[in-house]
Amino acid sequence: MIEVKGTDKPDERRDFPMGHIGVFNLPGLRFGVATFGPGWRWPESVKPIAGTDSCEAHHNGYVVRGRTHPLTPWGERRGARRSRA
Repeated sequence: MIEVKGTDKPDERRDFPMGHIGVFNLPGLRFGVATFGPGWRWPESVKPIAGTDSCEAHHNGYVVRGRTHPLTPWGERRGARRSRA
């Protein structure tokens, strides 16, 4: 079986201050497409909603536009930016 789904119509949309995430469900796979505004930070935007100091979900990321500098719970900072082809 092949299932194809575009990222323009998420199965669920979760809004939070300075951003949102679209959630997509496929057989055996659930993933999100996140949009973060400039200056977005977990402590201000999502911590009050989630009630956790950091996101507790497993992450695989792909940066389409801009850059990101996530901080792990153990203090390690990872940077990523869009590749220039």
